[in-house]
Amino acid sequence: MVALLQSYKPTLYYHVVNWKLTEMGWIKCNTGGASKGNPRQSSYGFYIRNHTGELLYVEAQSIGVTTNIDAESMAIWKALQYCLSQGFEQVSLETNSLTLKNILVRNWKTPWELVERVEDIQEIMSHMDVTIKHIFRKVNQLADYIANVAINKVEKQQSQNFNKLPITLLMLR
Repeated sequence: MVALLQSYKPTLYYHVVNWKLTEMGWIKCNTGGASKGNPRQSSYGFYIRNHTGELLYVEAQSIGVTTNIDAESMAIWKALQYCLSQGFEQVSLETNSLTLKNILVRNWKTPWELVERVEDIQEIMSHMDVTIKHIFRKVNQLADYIANVAINKVEKQQSQNFNKLPITLLMLR
């Protein structure tokens, strides 16, 4: 057994992790929720870019004491509400919450505390062509950072231009 373990060489797998542009005619929406405990003070954040990578909109807001999954679902809900209000018809939604991705594509059952919001999200999605993709946190760090910046702020944080974002956000783009 010792000889077997000494000669064992694990197979290493790697996956390139990077943010990619979306197709022409589509917008890309990255969402993130932040919670300083479970439950604790929480916030949501999202940003939207077009097929050239141009920033169209950023939003983040503190949502009080709640759980991380609630914060993540709030980010998706708010992002899709904004997309619908702007008339975006083709949305590529990216989240680092595998749980919510699986709930929204109906692979997993919805926890009772999220039923109403998930139903609202699915209703909004029925009016648009939405693809939902799980991405690694490293690729989604701008959305997570936006949510973390807003966690202790009273007012909603919004921007429609990279030049108006705080310098710390500019370094992550």
